[in-house]
Amino acid sequence: MVFSGELSLPATGQYLLMTRLSRGNQSFFSGQSLQVAPYLFAAEHQVLAFVDERYAAADRKALKADLEETLQGLGLQADFVGQTPVGSALYAALLERYLEPGKLVVWLGRELNTQAQEVFRRFAERGGRLLVASASLHQRSSPAFLKQVFHIQAAKSSLKSAFASTGEDFSIRYYPLTIEAPAQPALVSRTGEVAGLNIAPGVVPGGVPGL
Repeated sequence: MVFSGELSLPATGQYLLMTRLSRGNQSFFSGQSLQVAPYLFAAEHQVLAFVDERYAAADRKALKADLEETLQGLGLQADFVGQTPVGSALYAALLERYLEPGKLVVWLGRELNTQAQEVFRRFAERGGRLLVASASLHQRSSPAFLKQVFHIQAAKSSLKSAFASTGEDFSIRYYPLTIEAPAQPALVSRTGEVAGLNIAPGVVPGGVPGL
């Protein structure tokens, strides 16, 4: 069972939140079974970004800065979640708020557990806009999840190739992807290998880079 709520604080500082759910003299939850997950956002923006806490602190900082710069160029701002929610219920409560038109969820990480995969699958099925960047998600996710959400049939062994961009060329290590319609290539190496995909080109940035 999930309850969500909002608390608008009058000023910055330290606050003590004491949560009690009861009806009369009957308690619904004990202290051991009640789970509270606070996420502090100065304001709710169009983008919700998850950055895996298992990345090194310097890498998380660099990823956040790069994403912020990219989004600002598109006229967008993001709310960042630096700690992966425990259990699918917390994921679902957060994602529910980003099903509205014009909103986007970004996930940068290494793996999603089975419960979280199901939450993201339902989010995508309900029309949620999703951008995922991961070097190992395809290795640690169920084939059904990859096929149903991203239309990935398989991923080959990693290799390093050169890519051409609108700026300057670059070379990276990645996992070539085998995809099926309606997915279309979004990032292709000079040798023709697919490193990223897009479900709805020009509309929804919904790909899984094999980077």
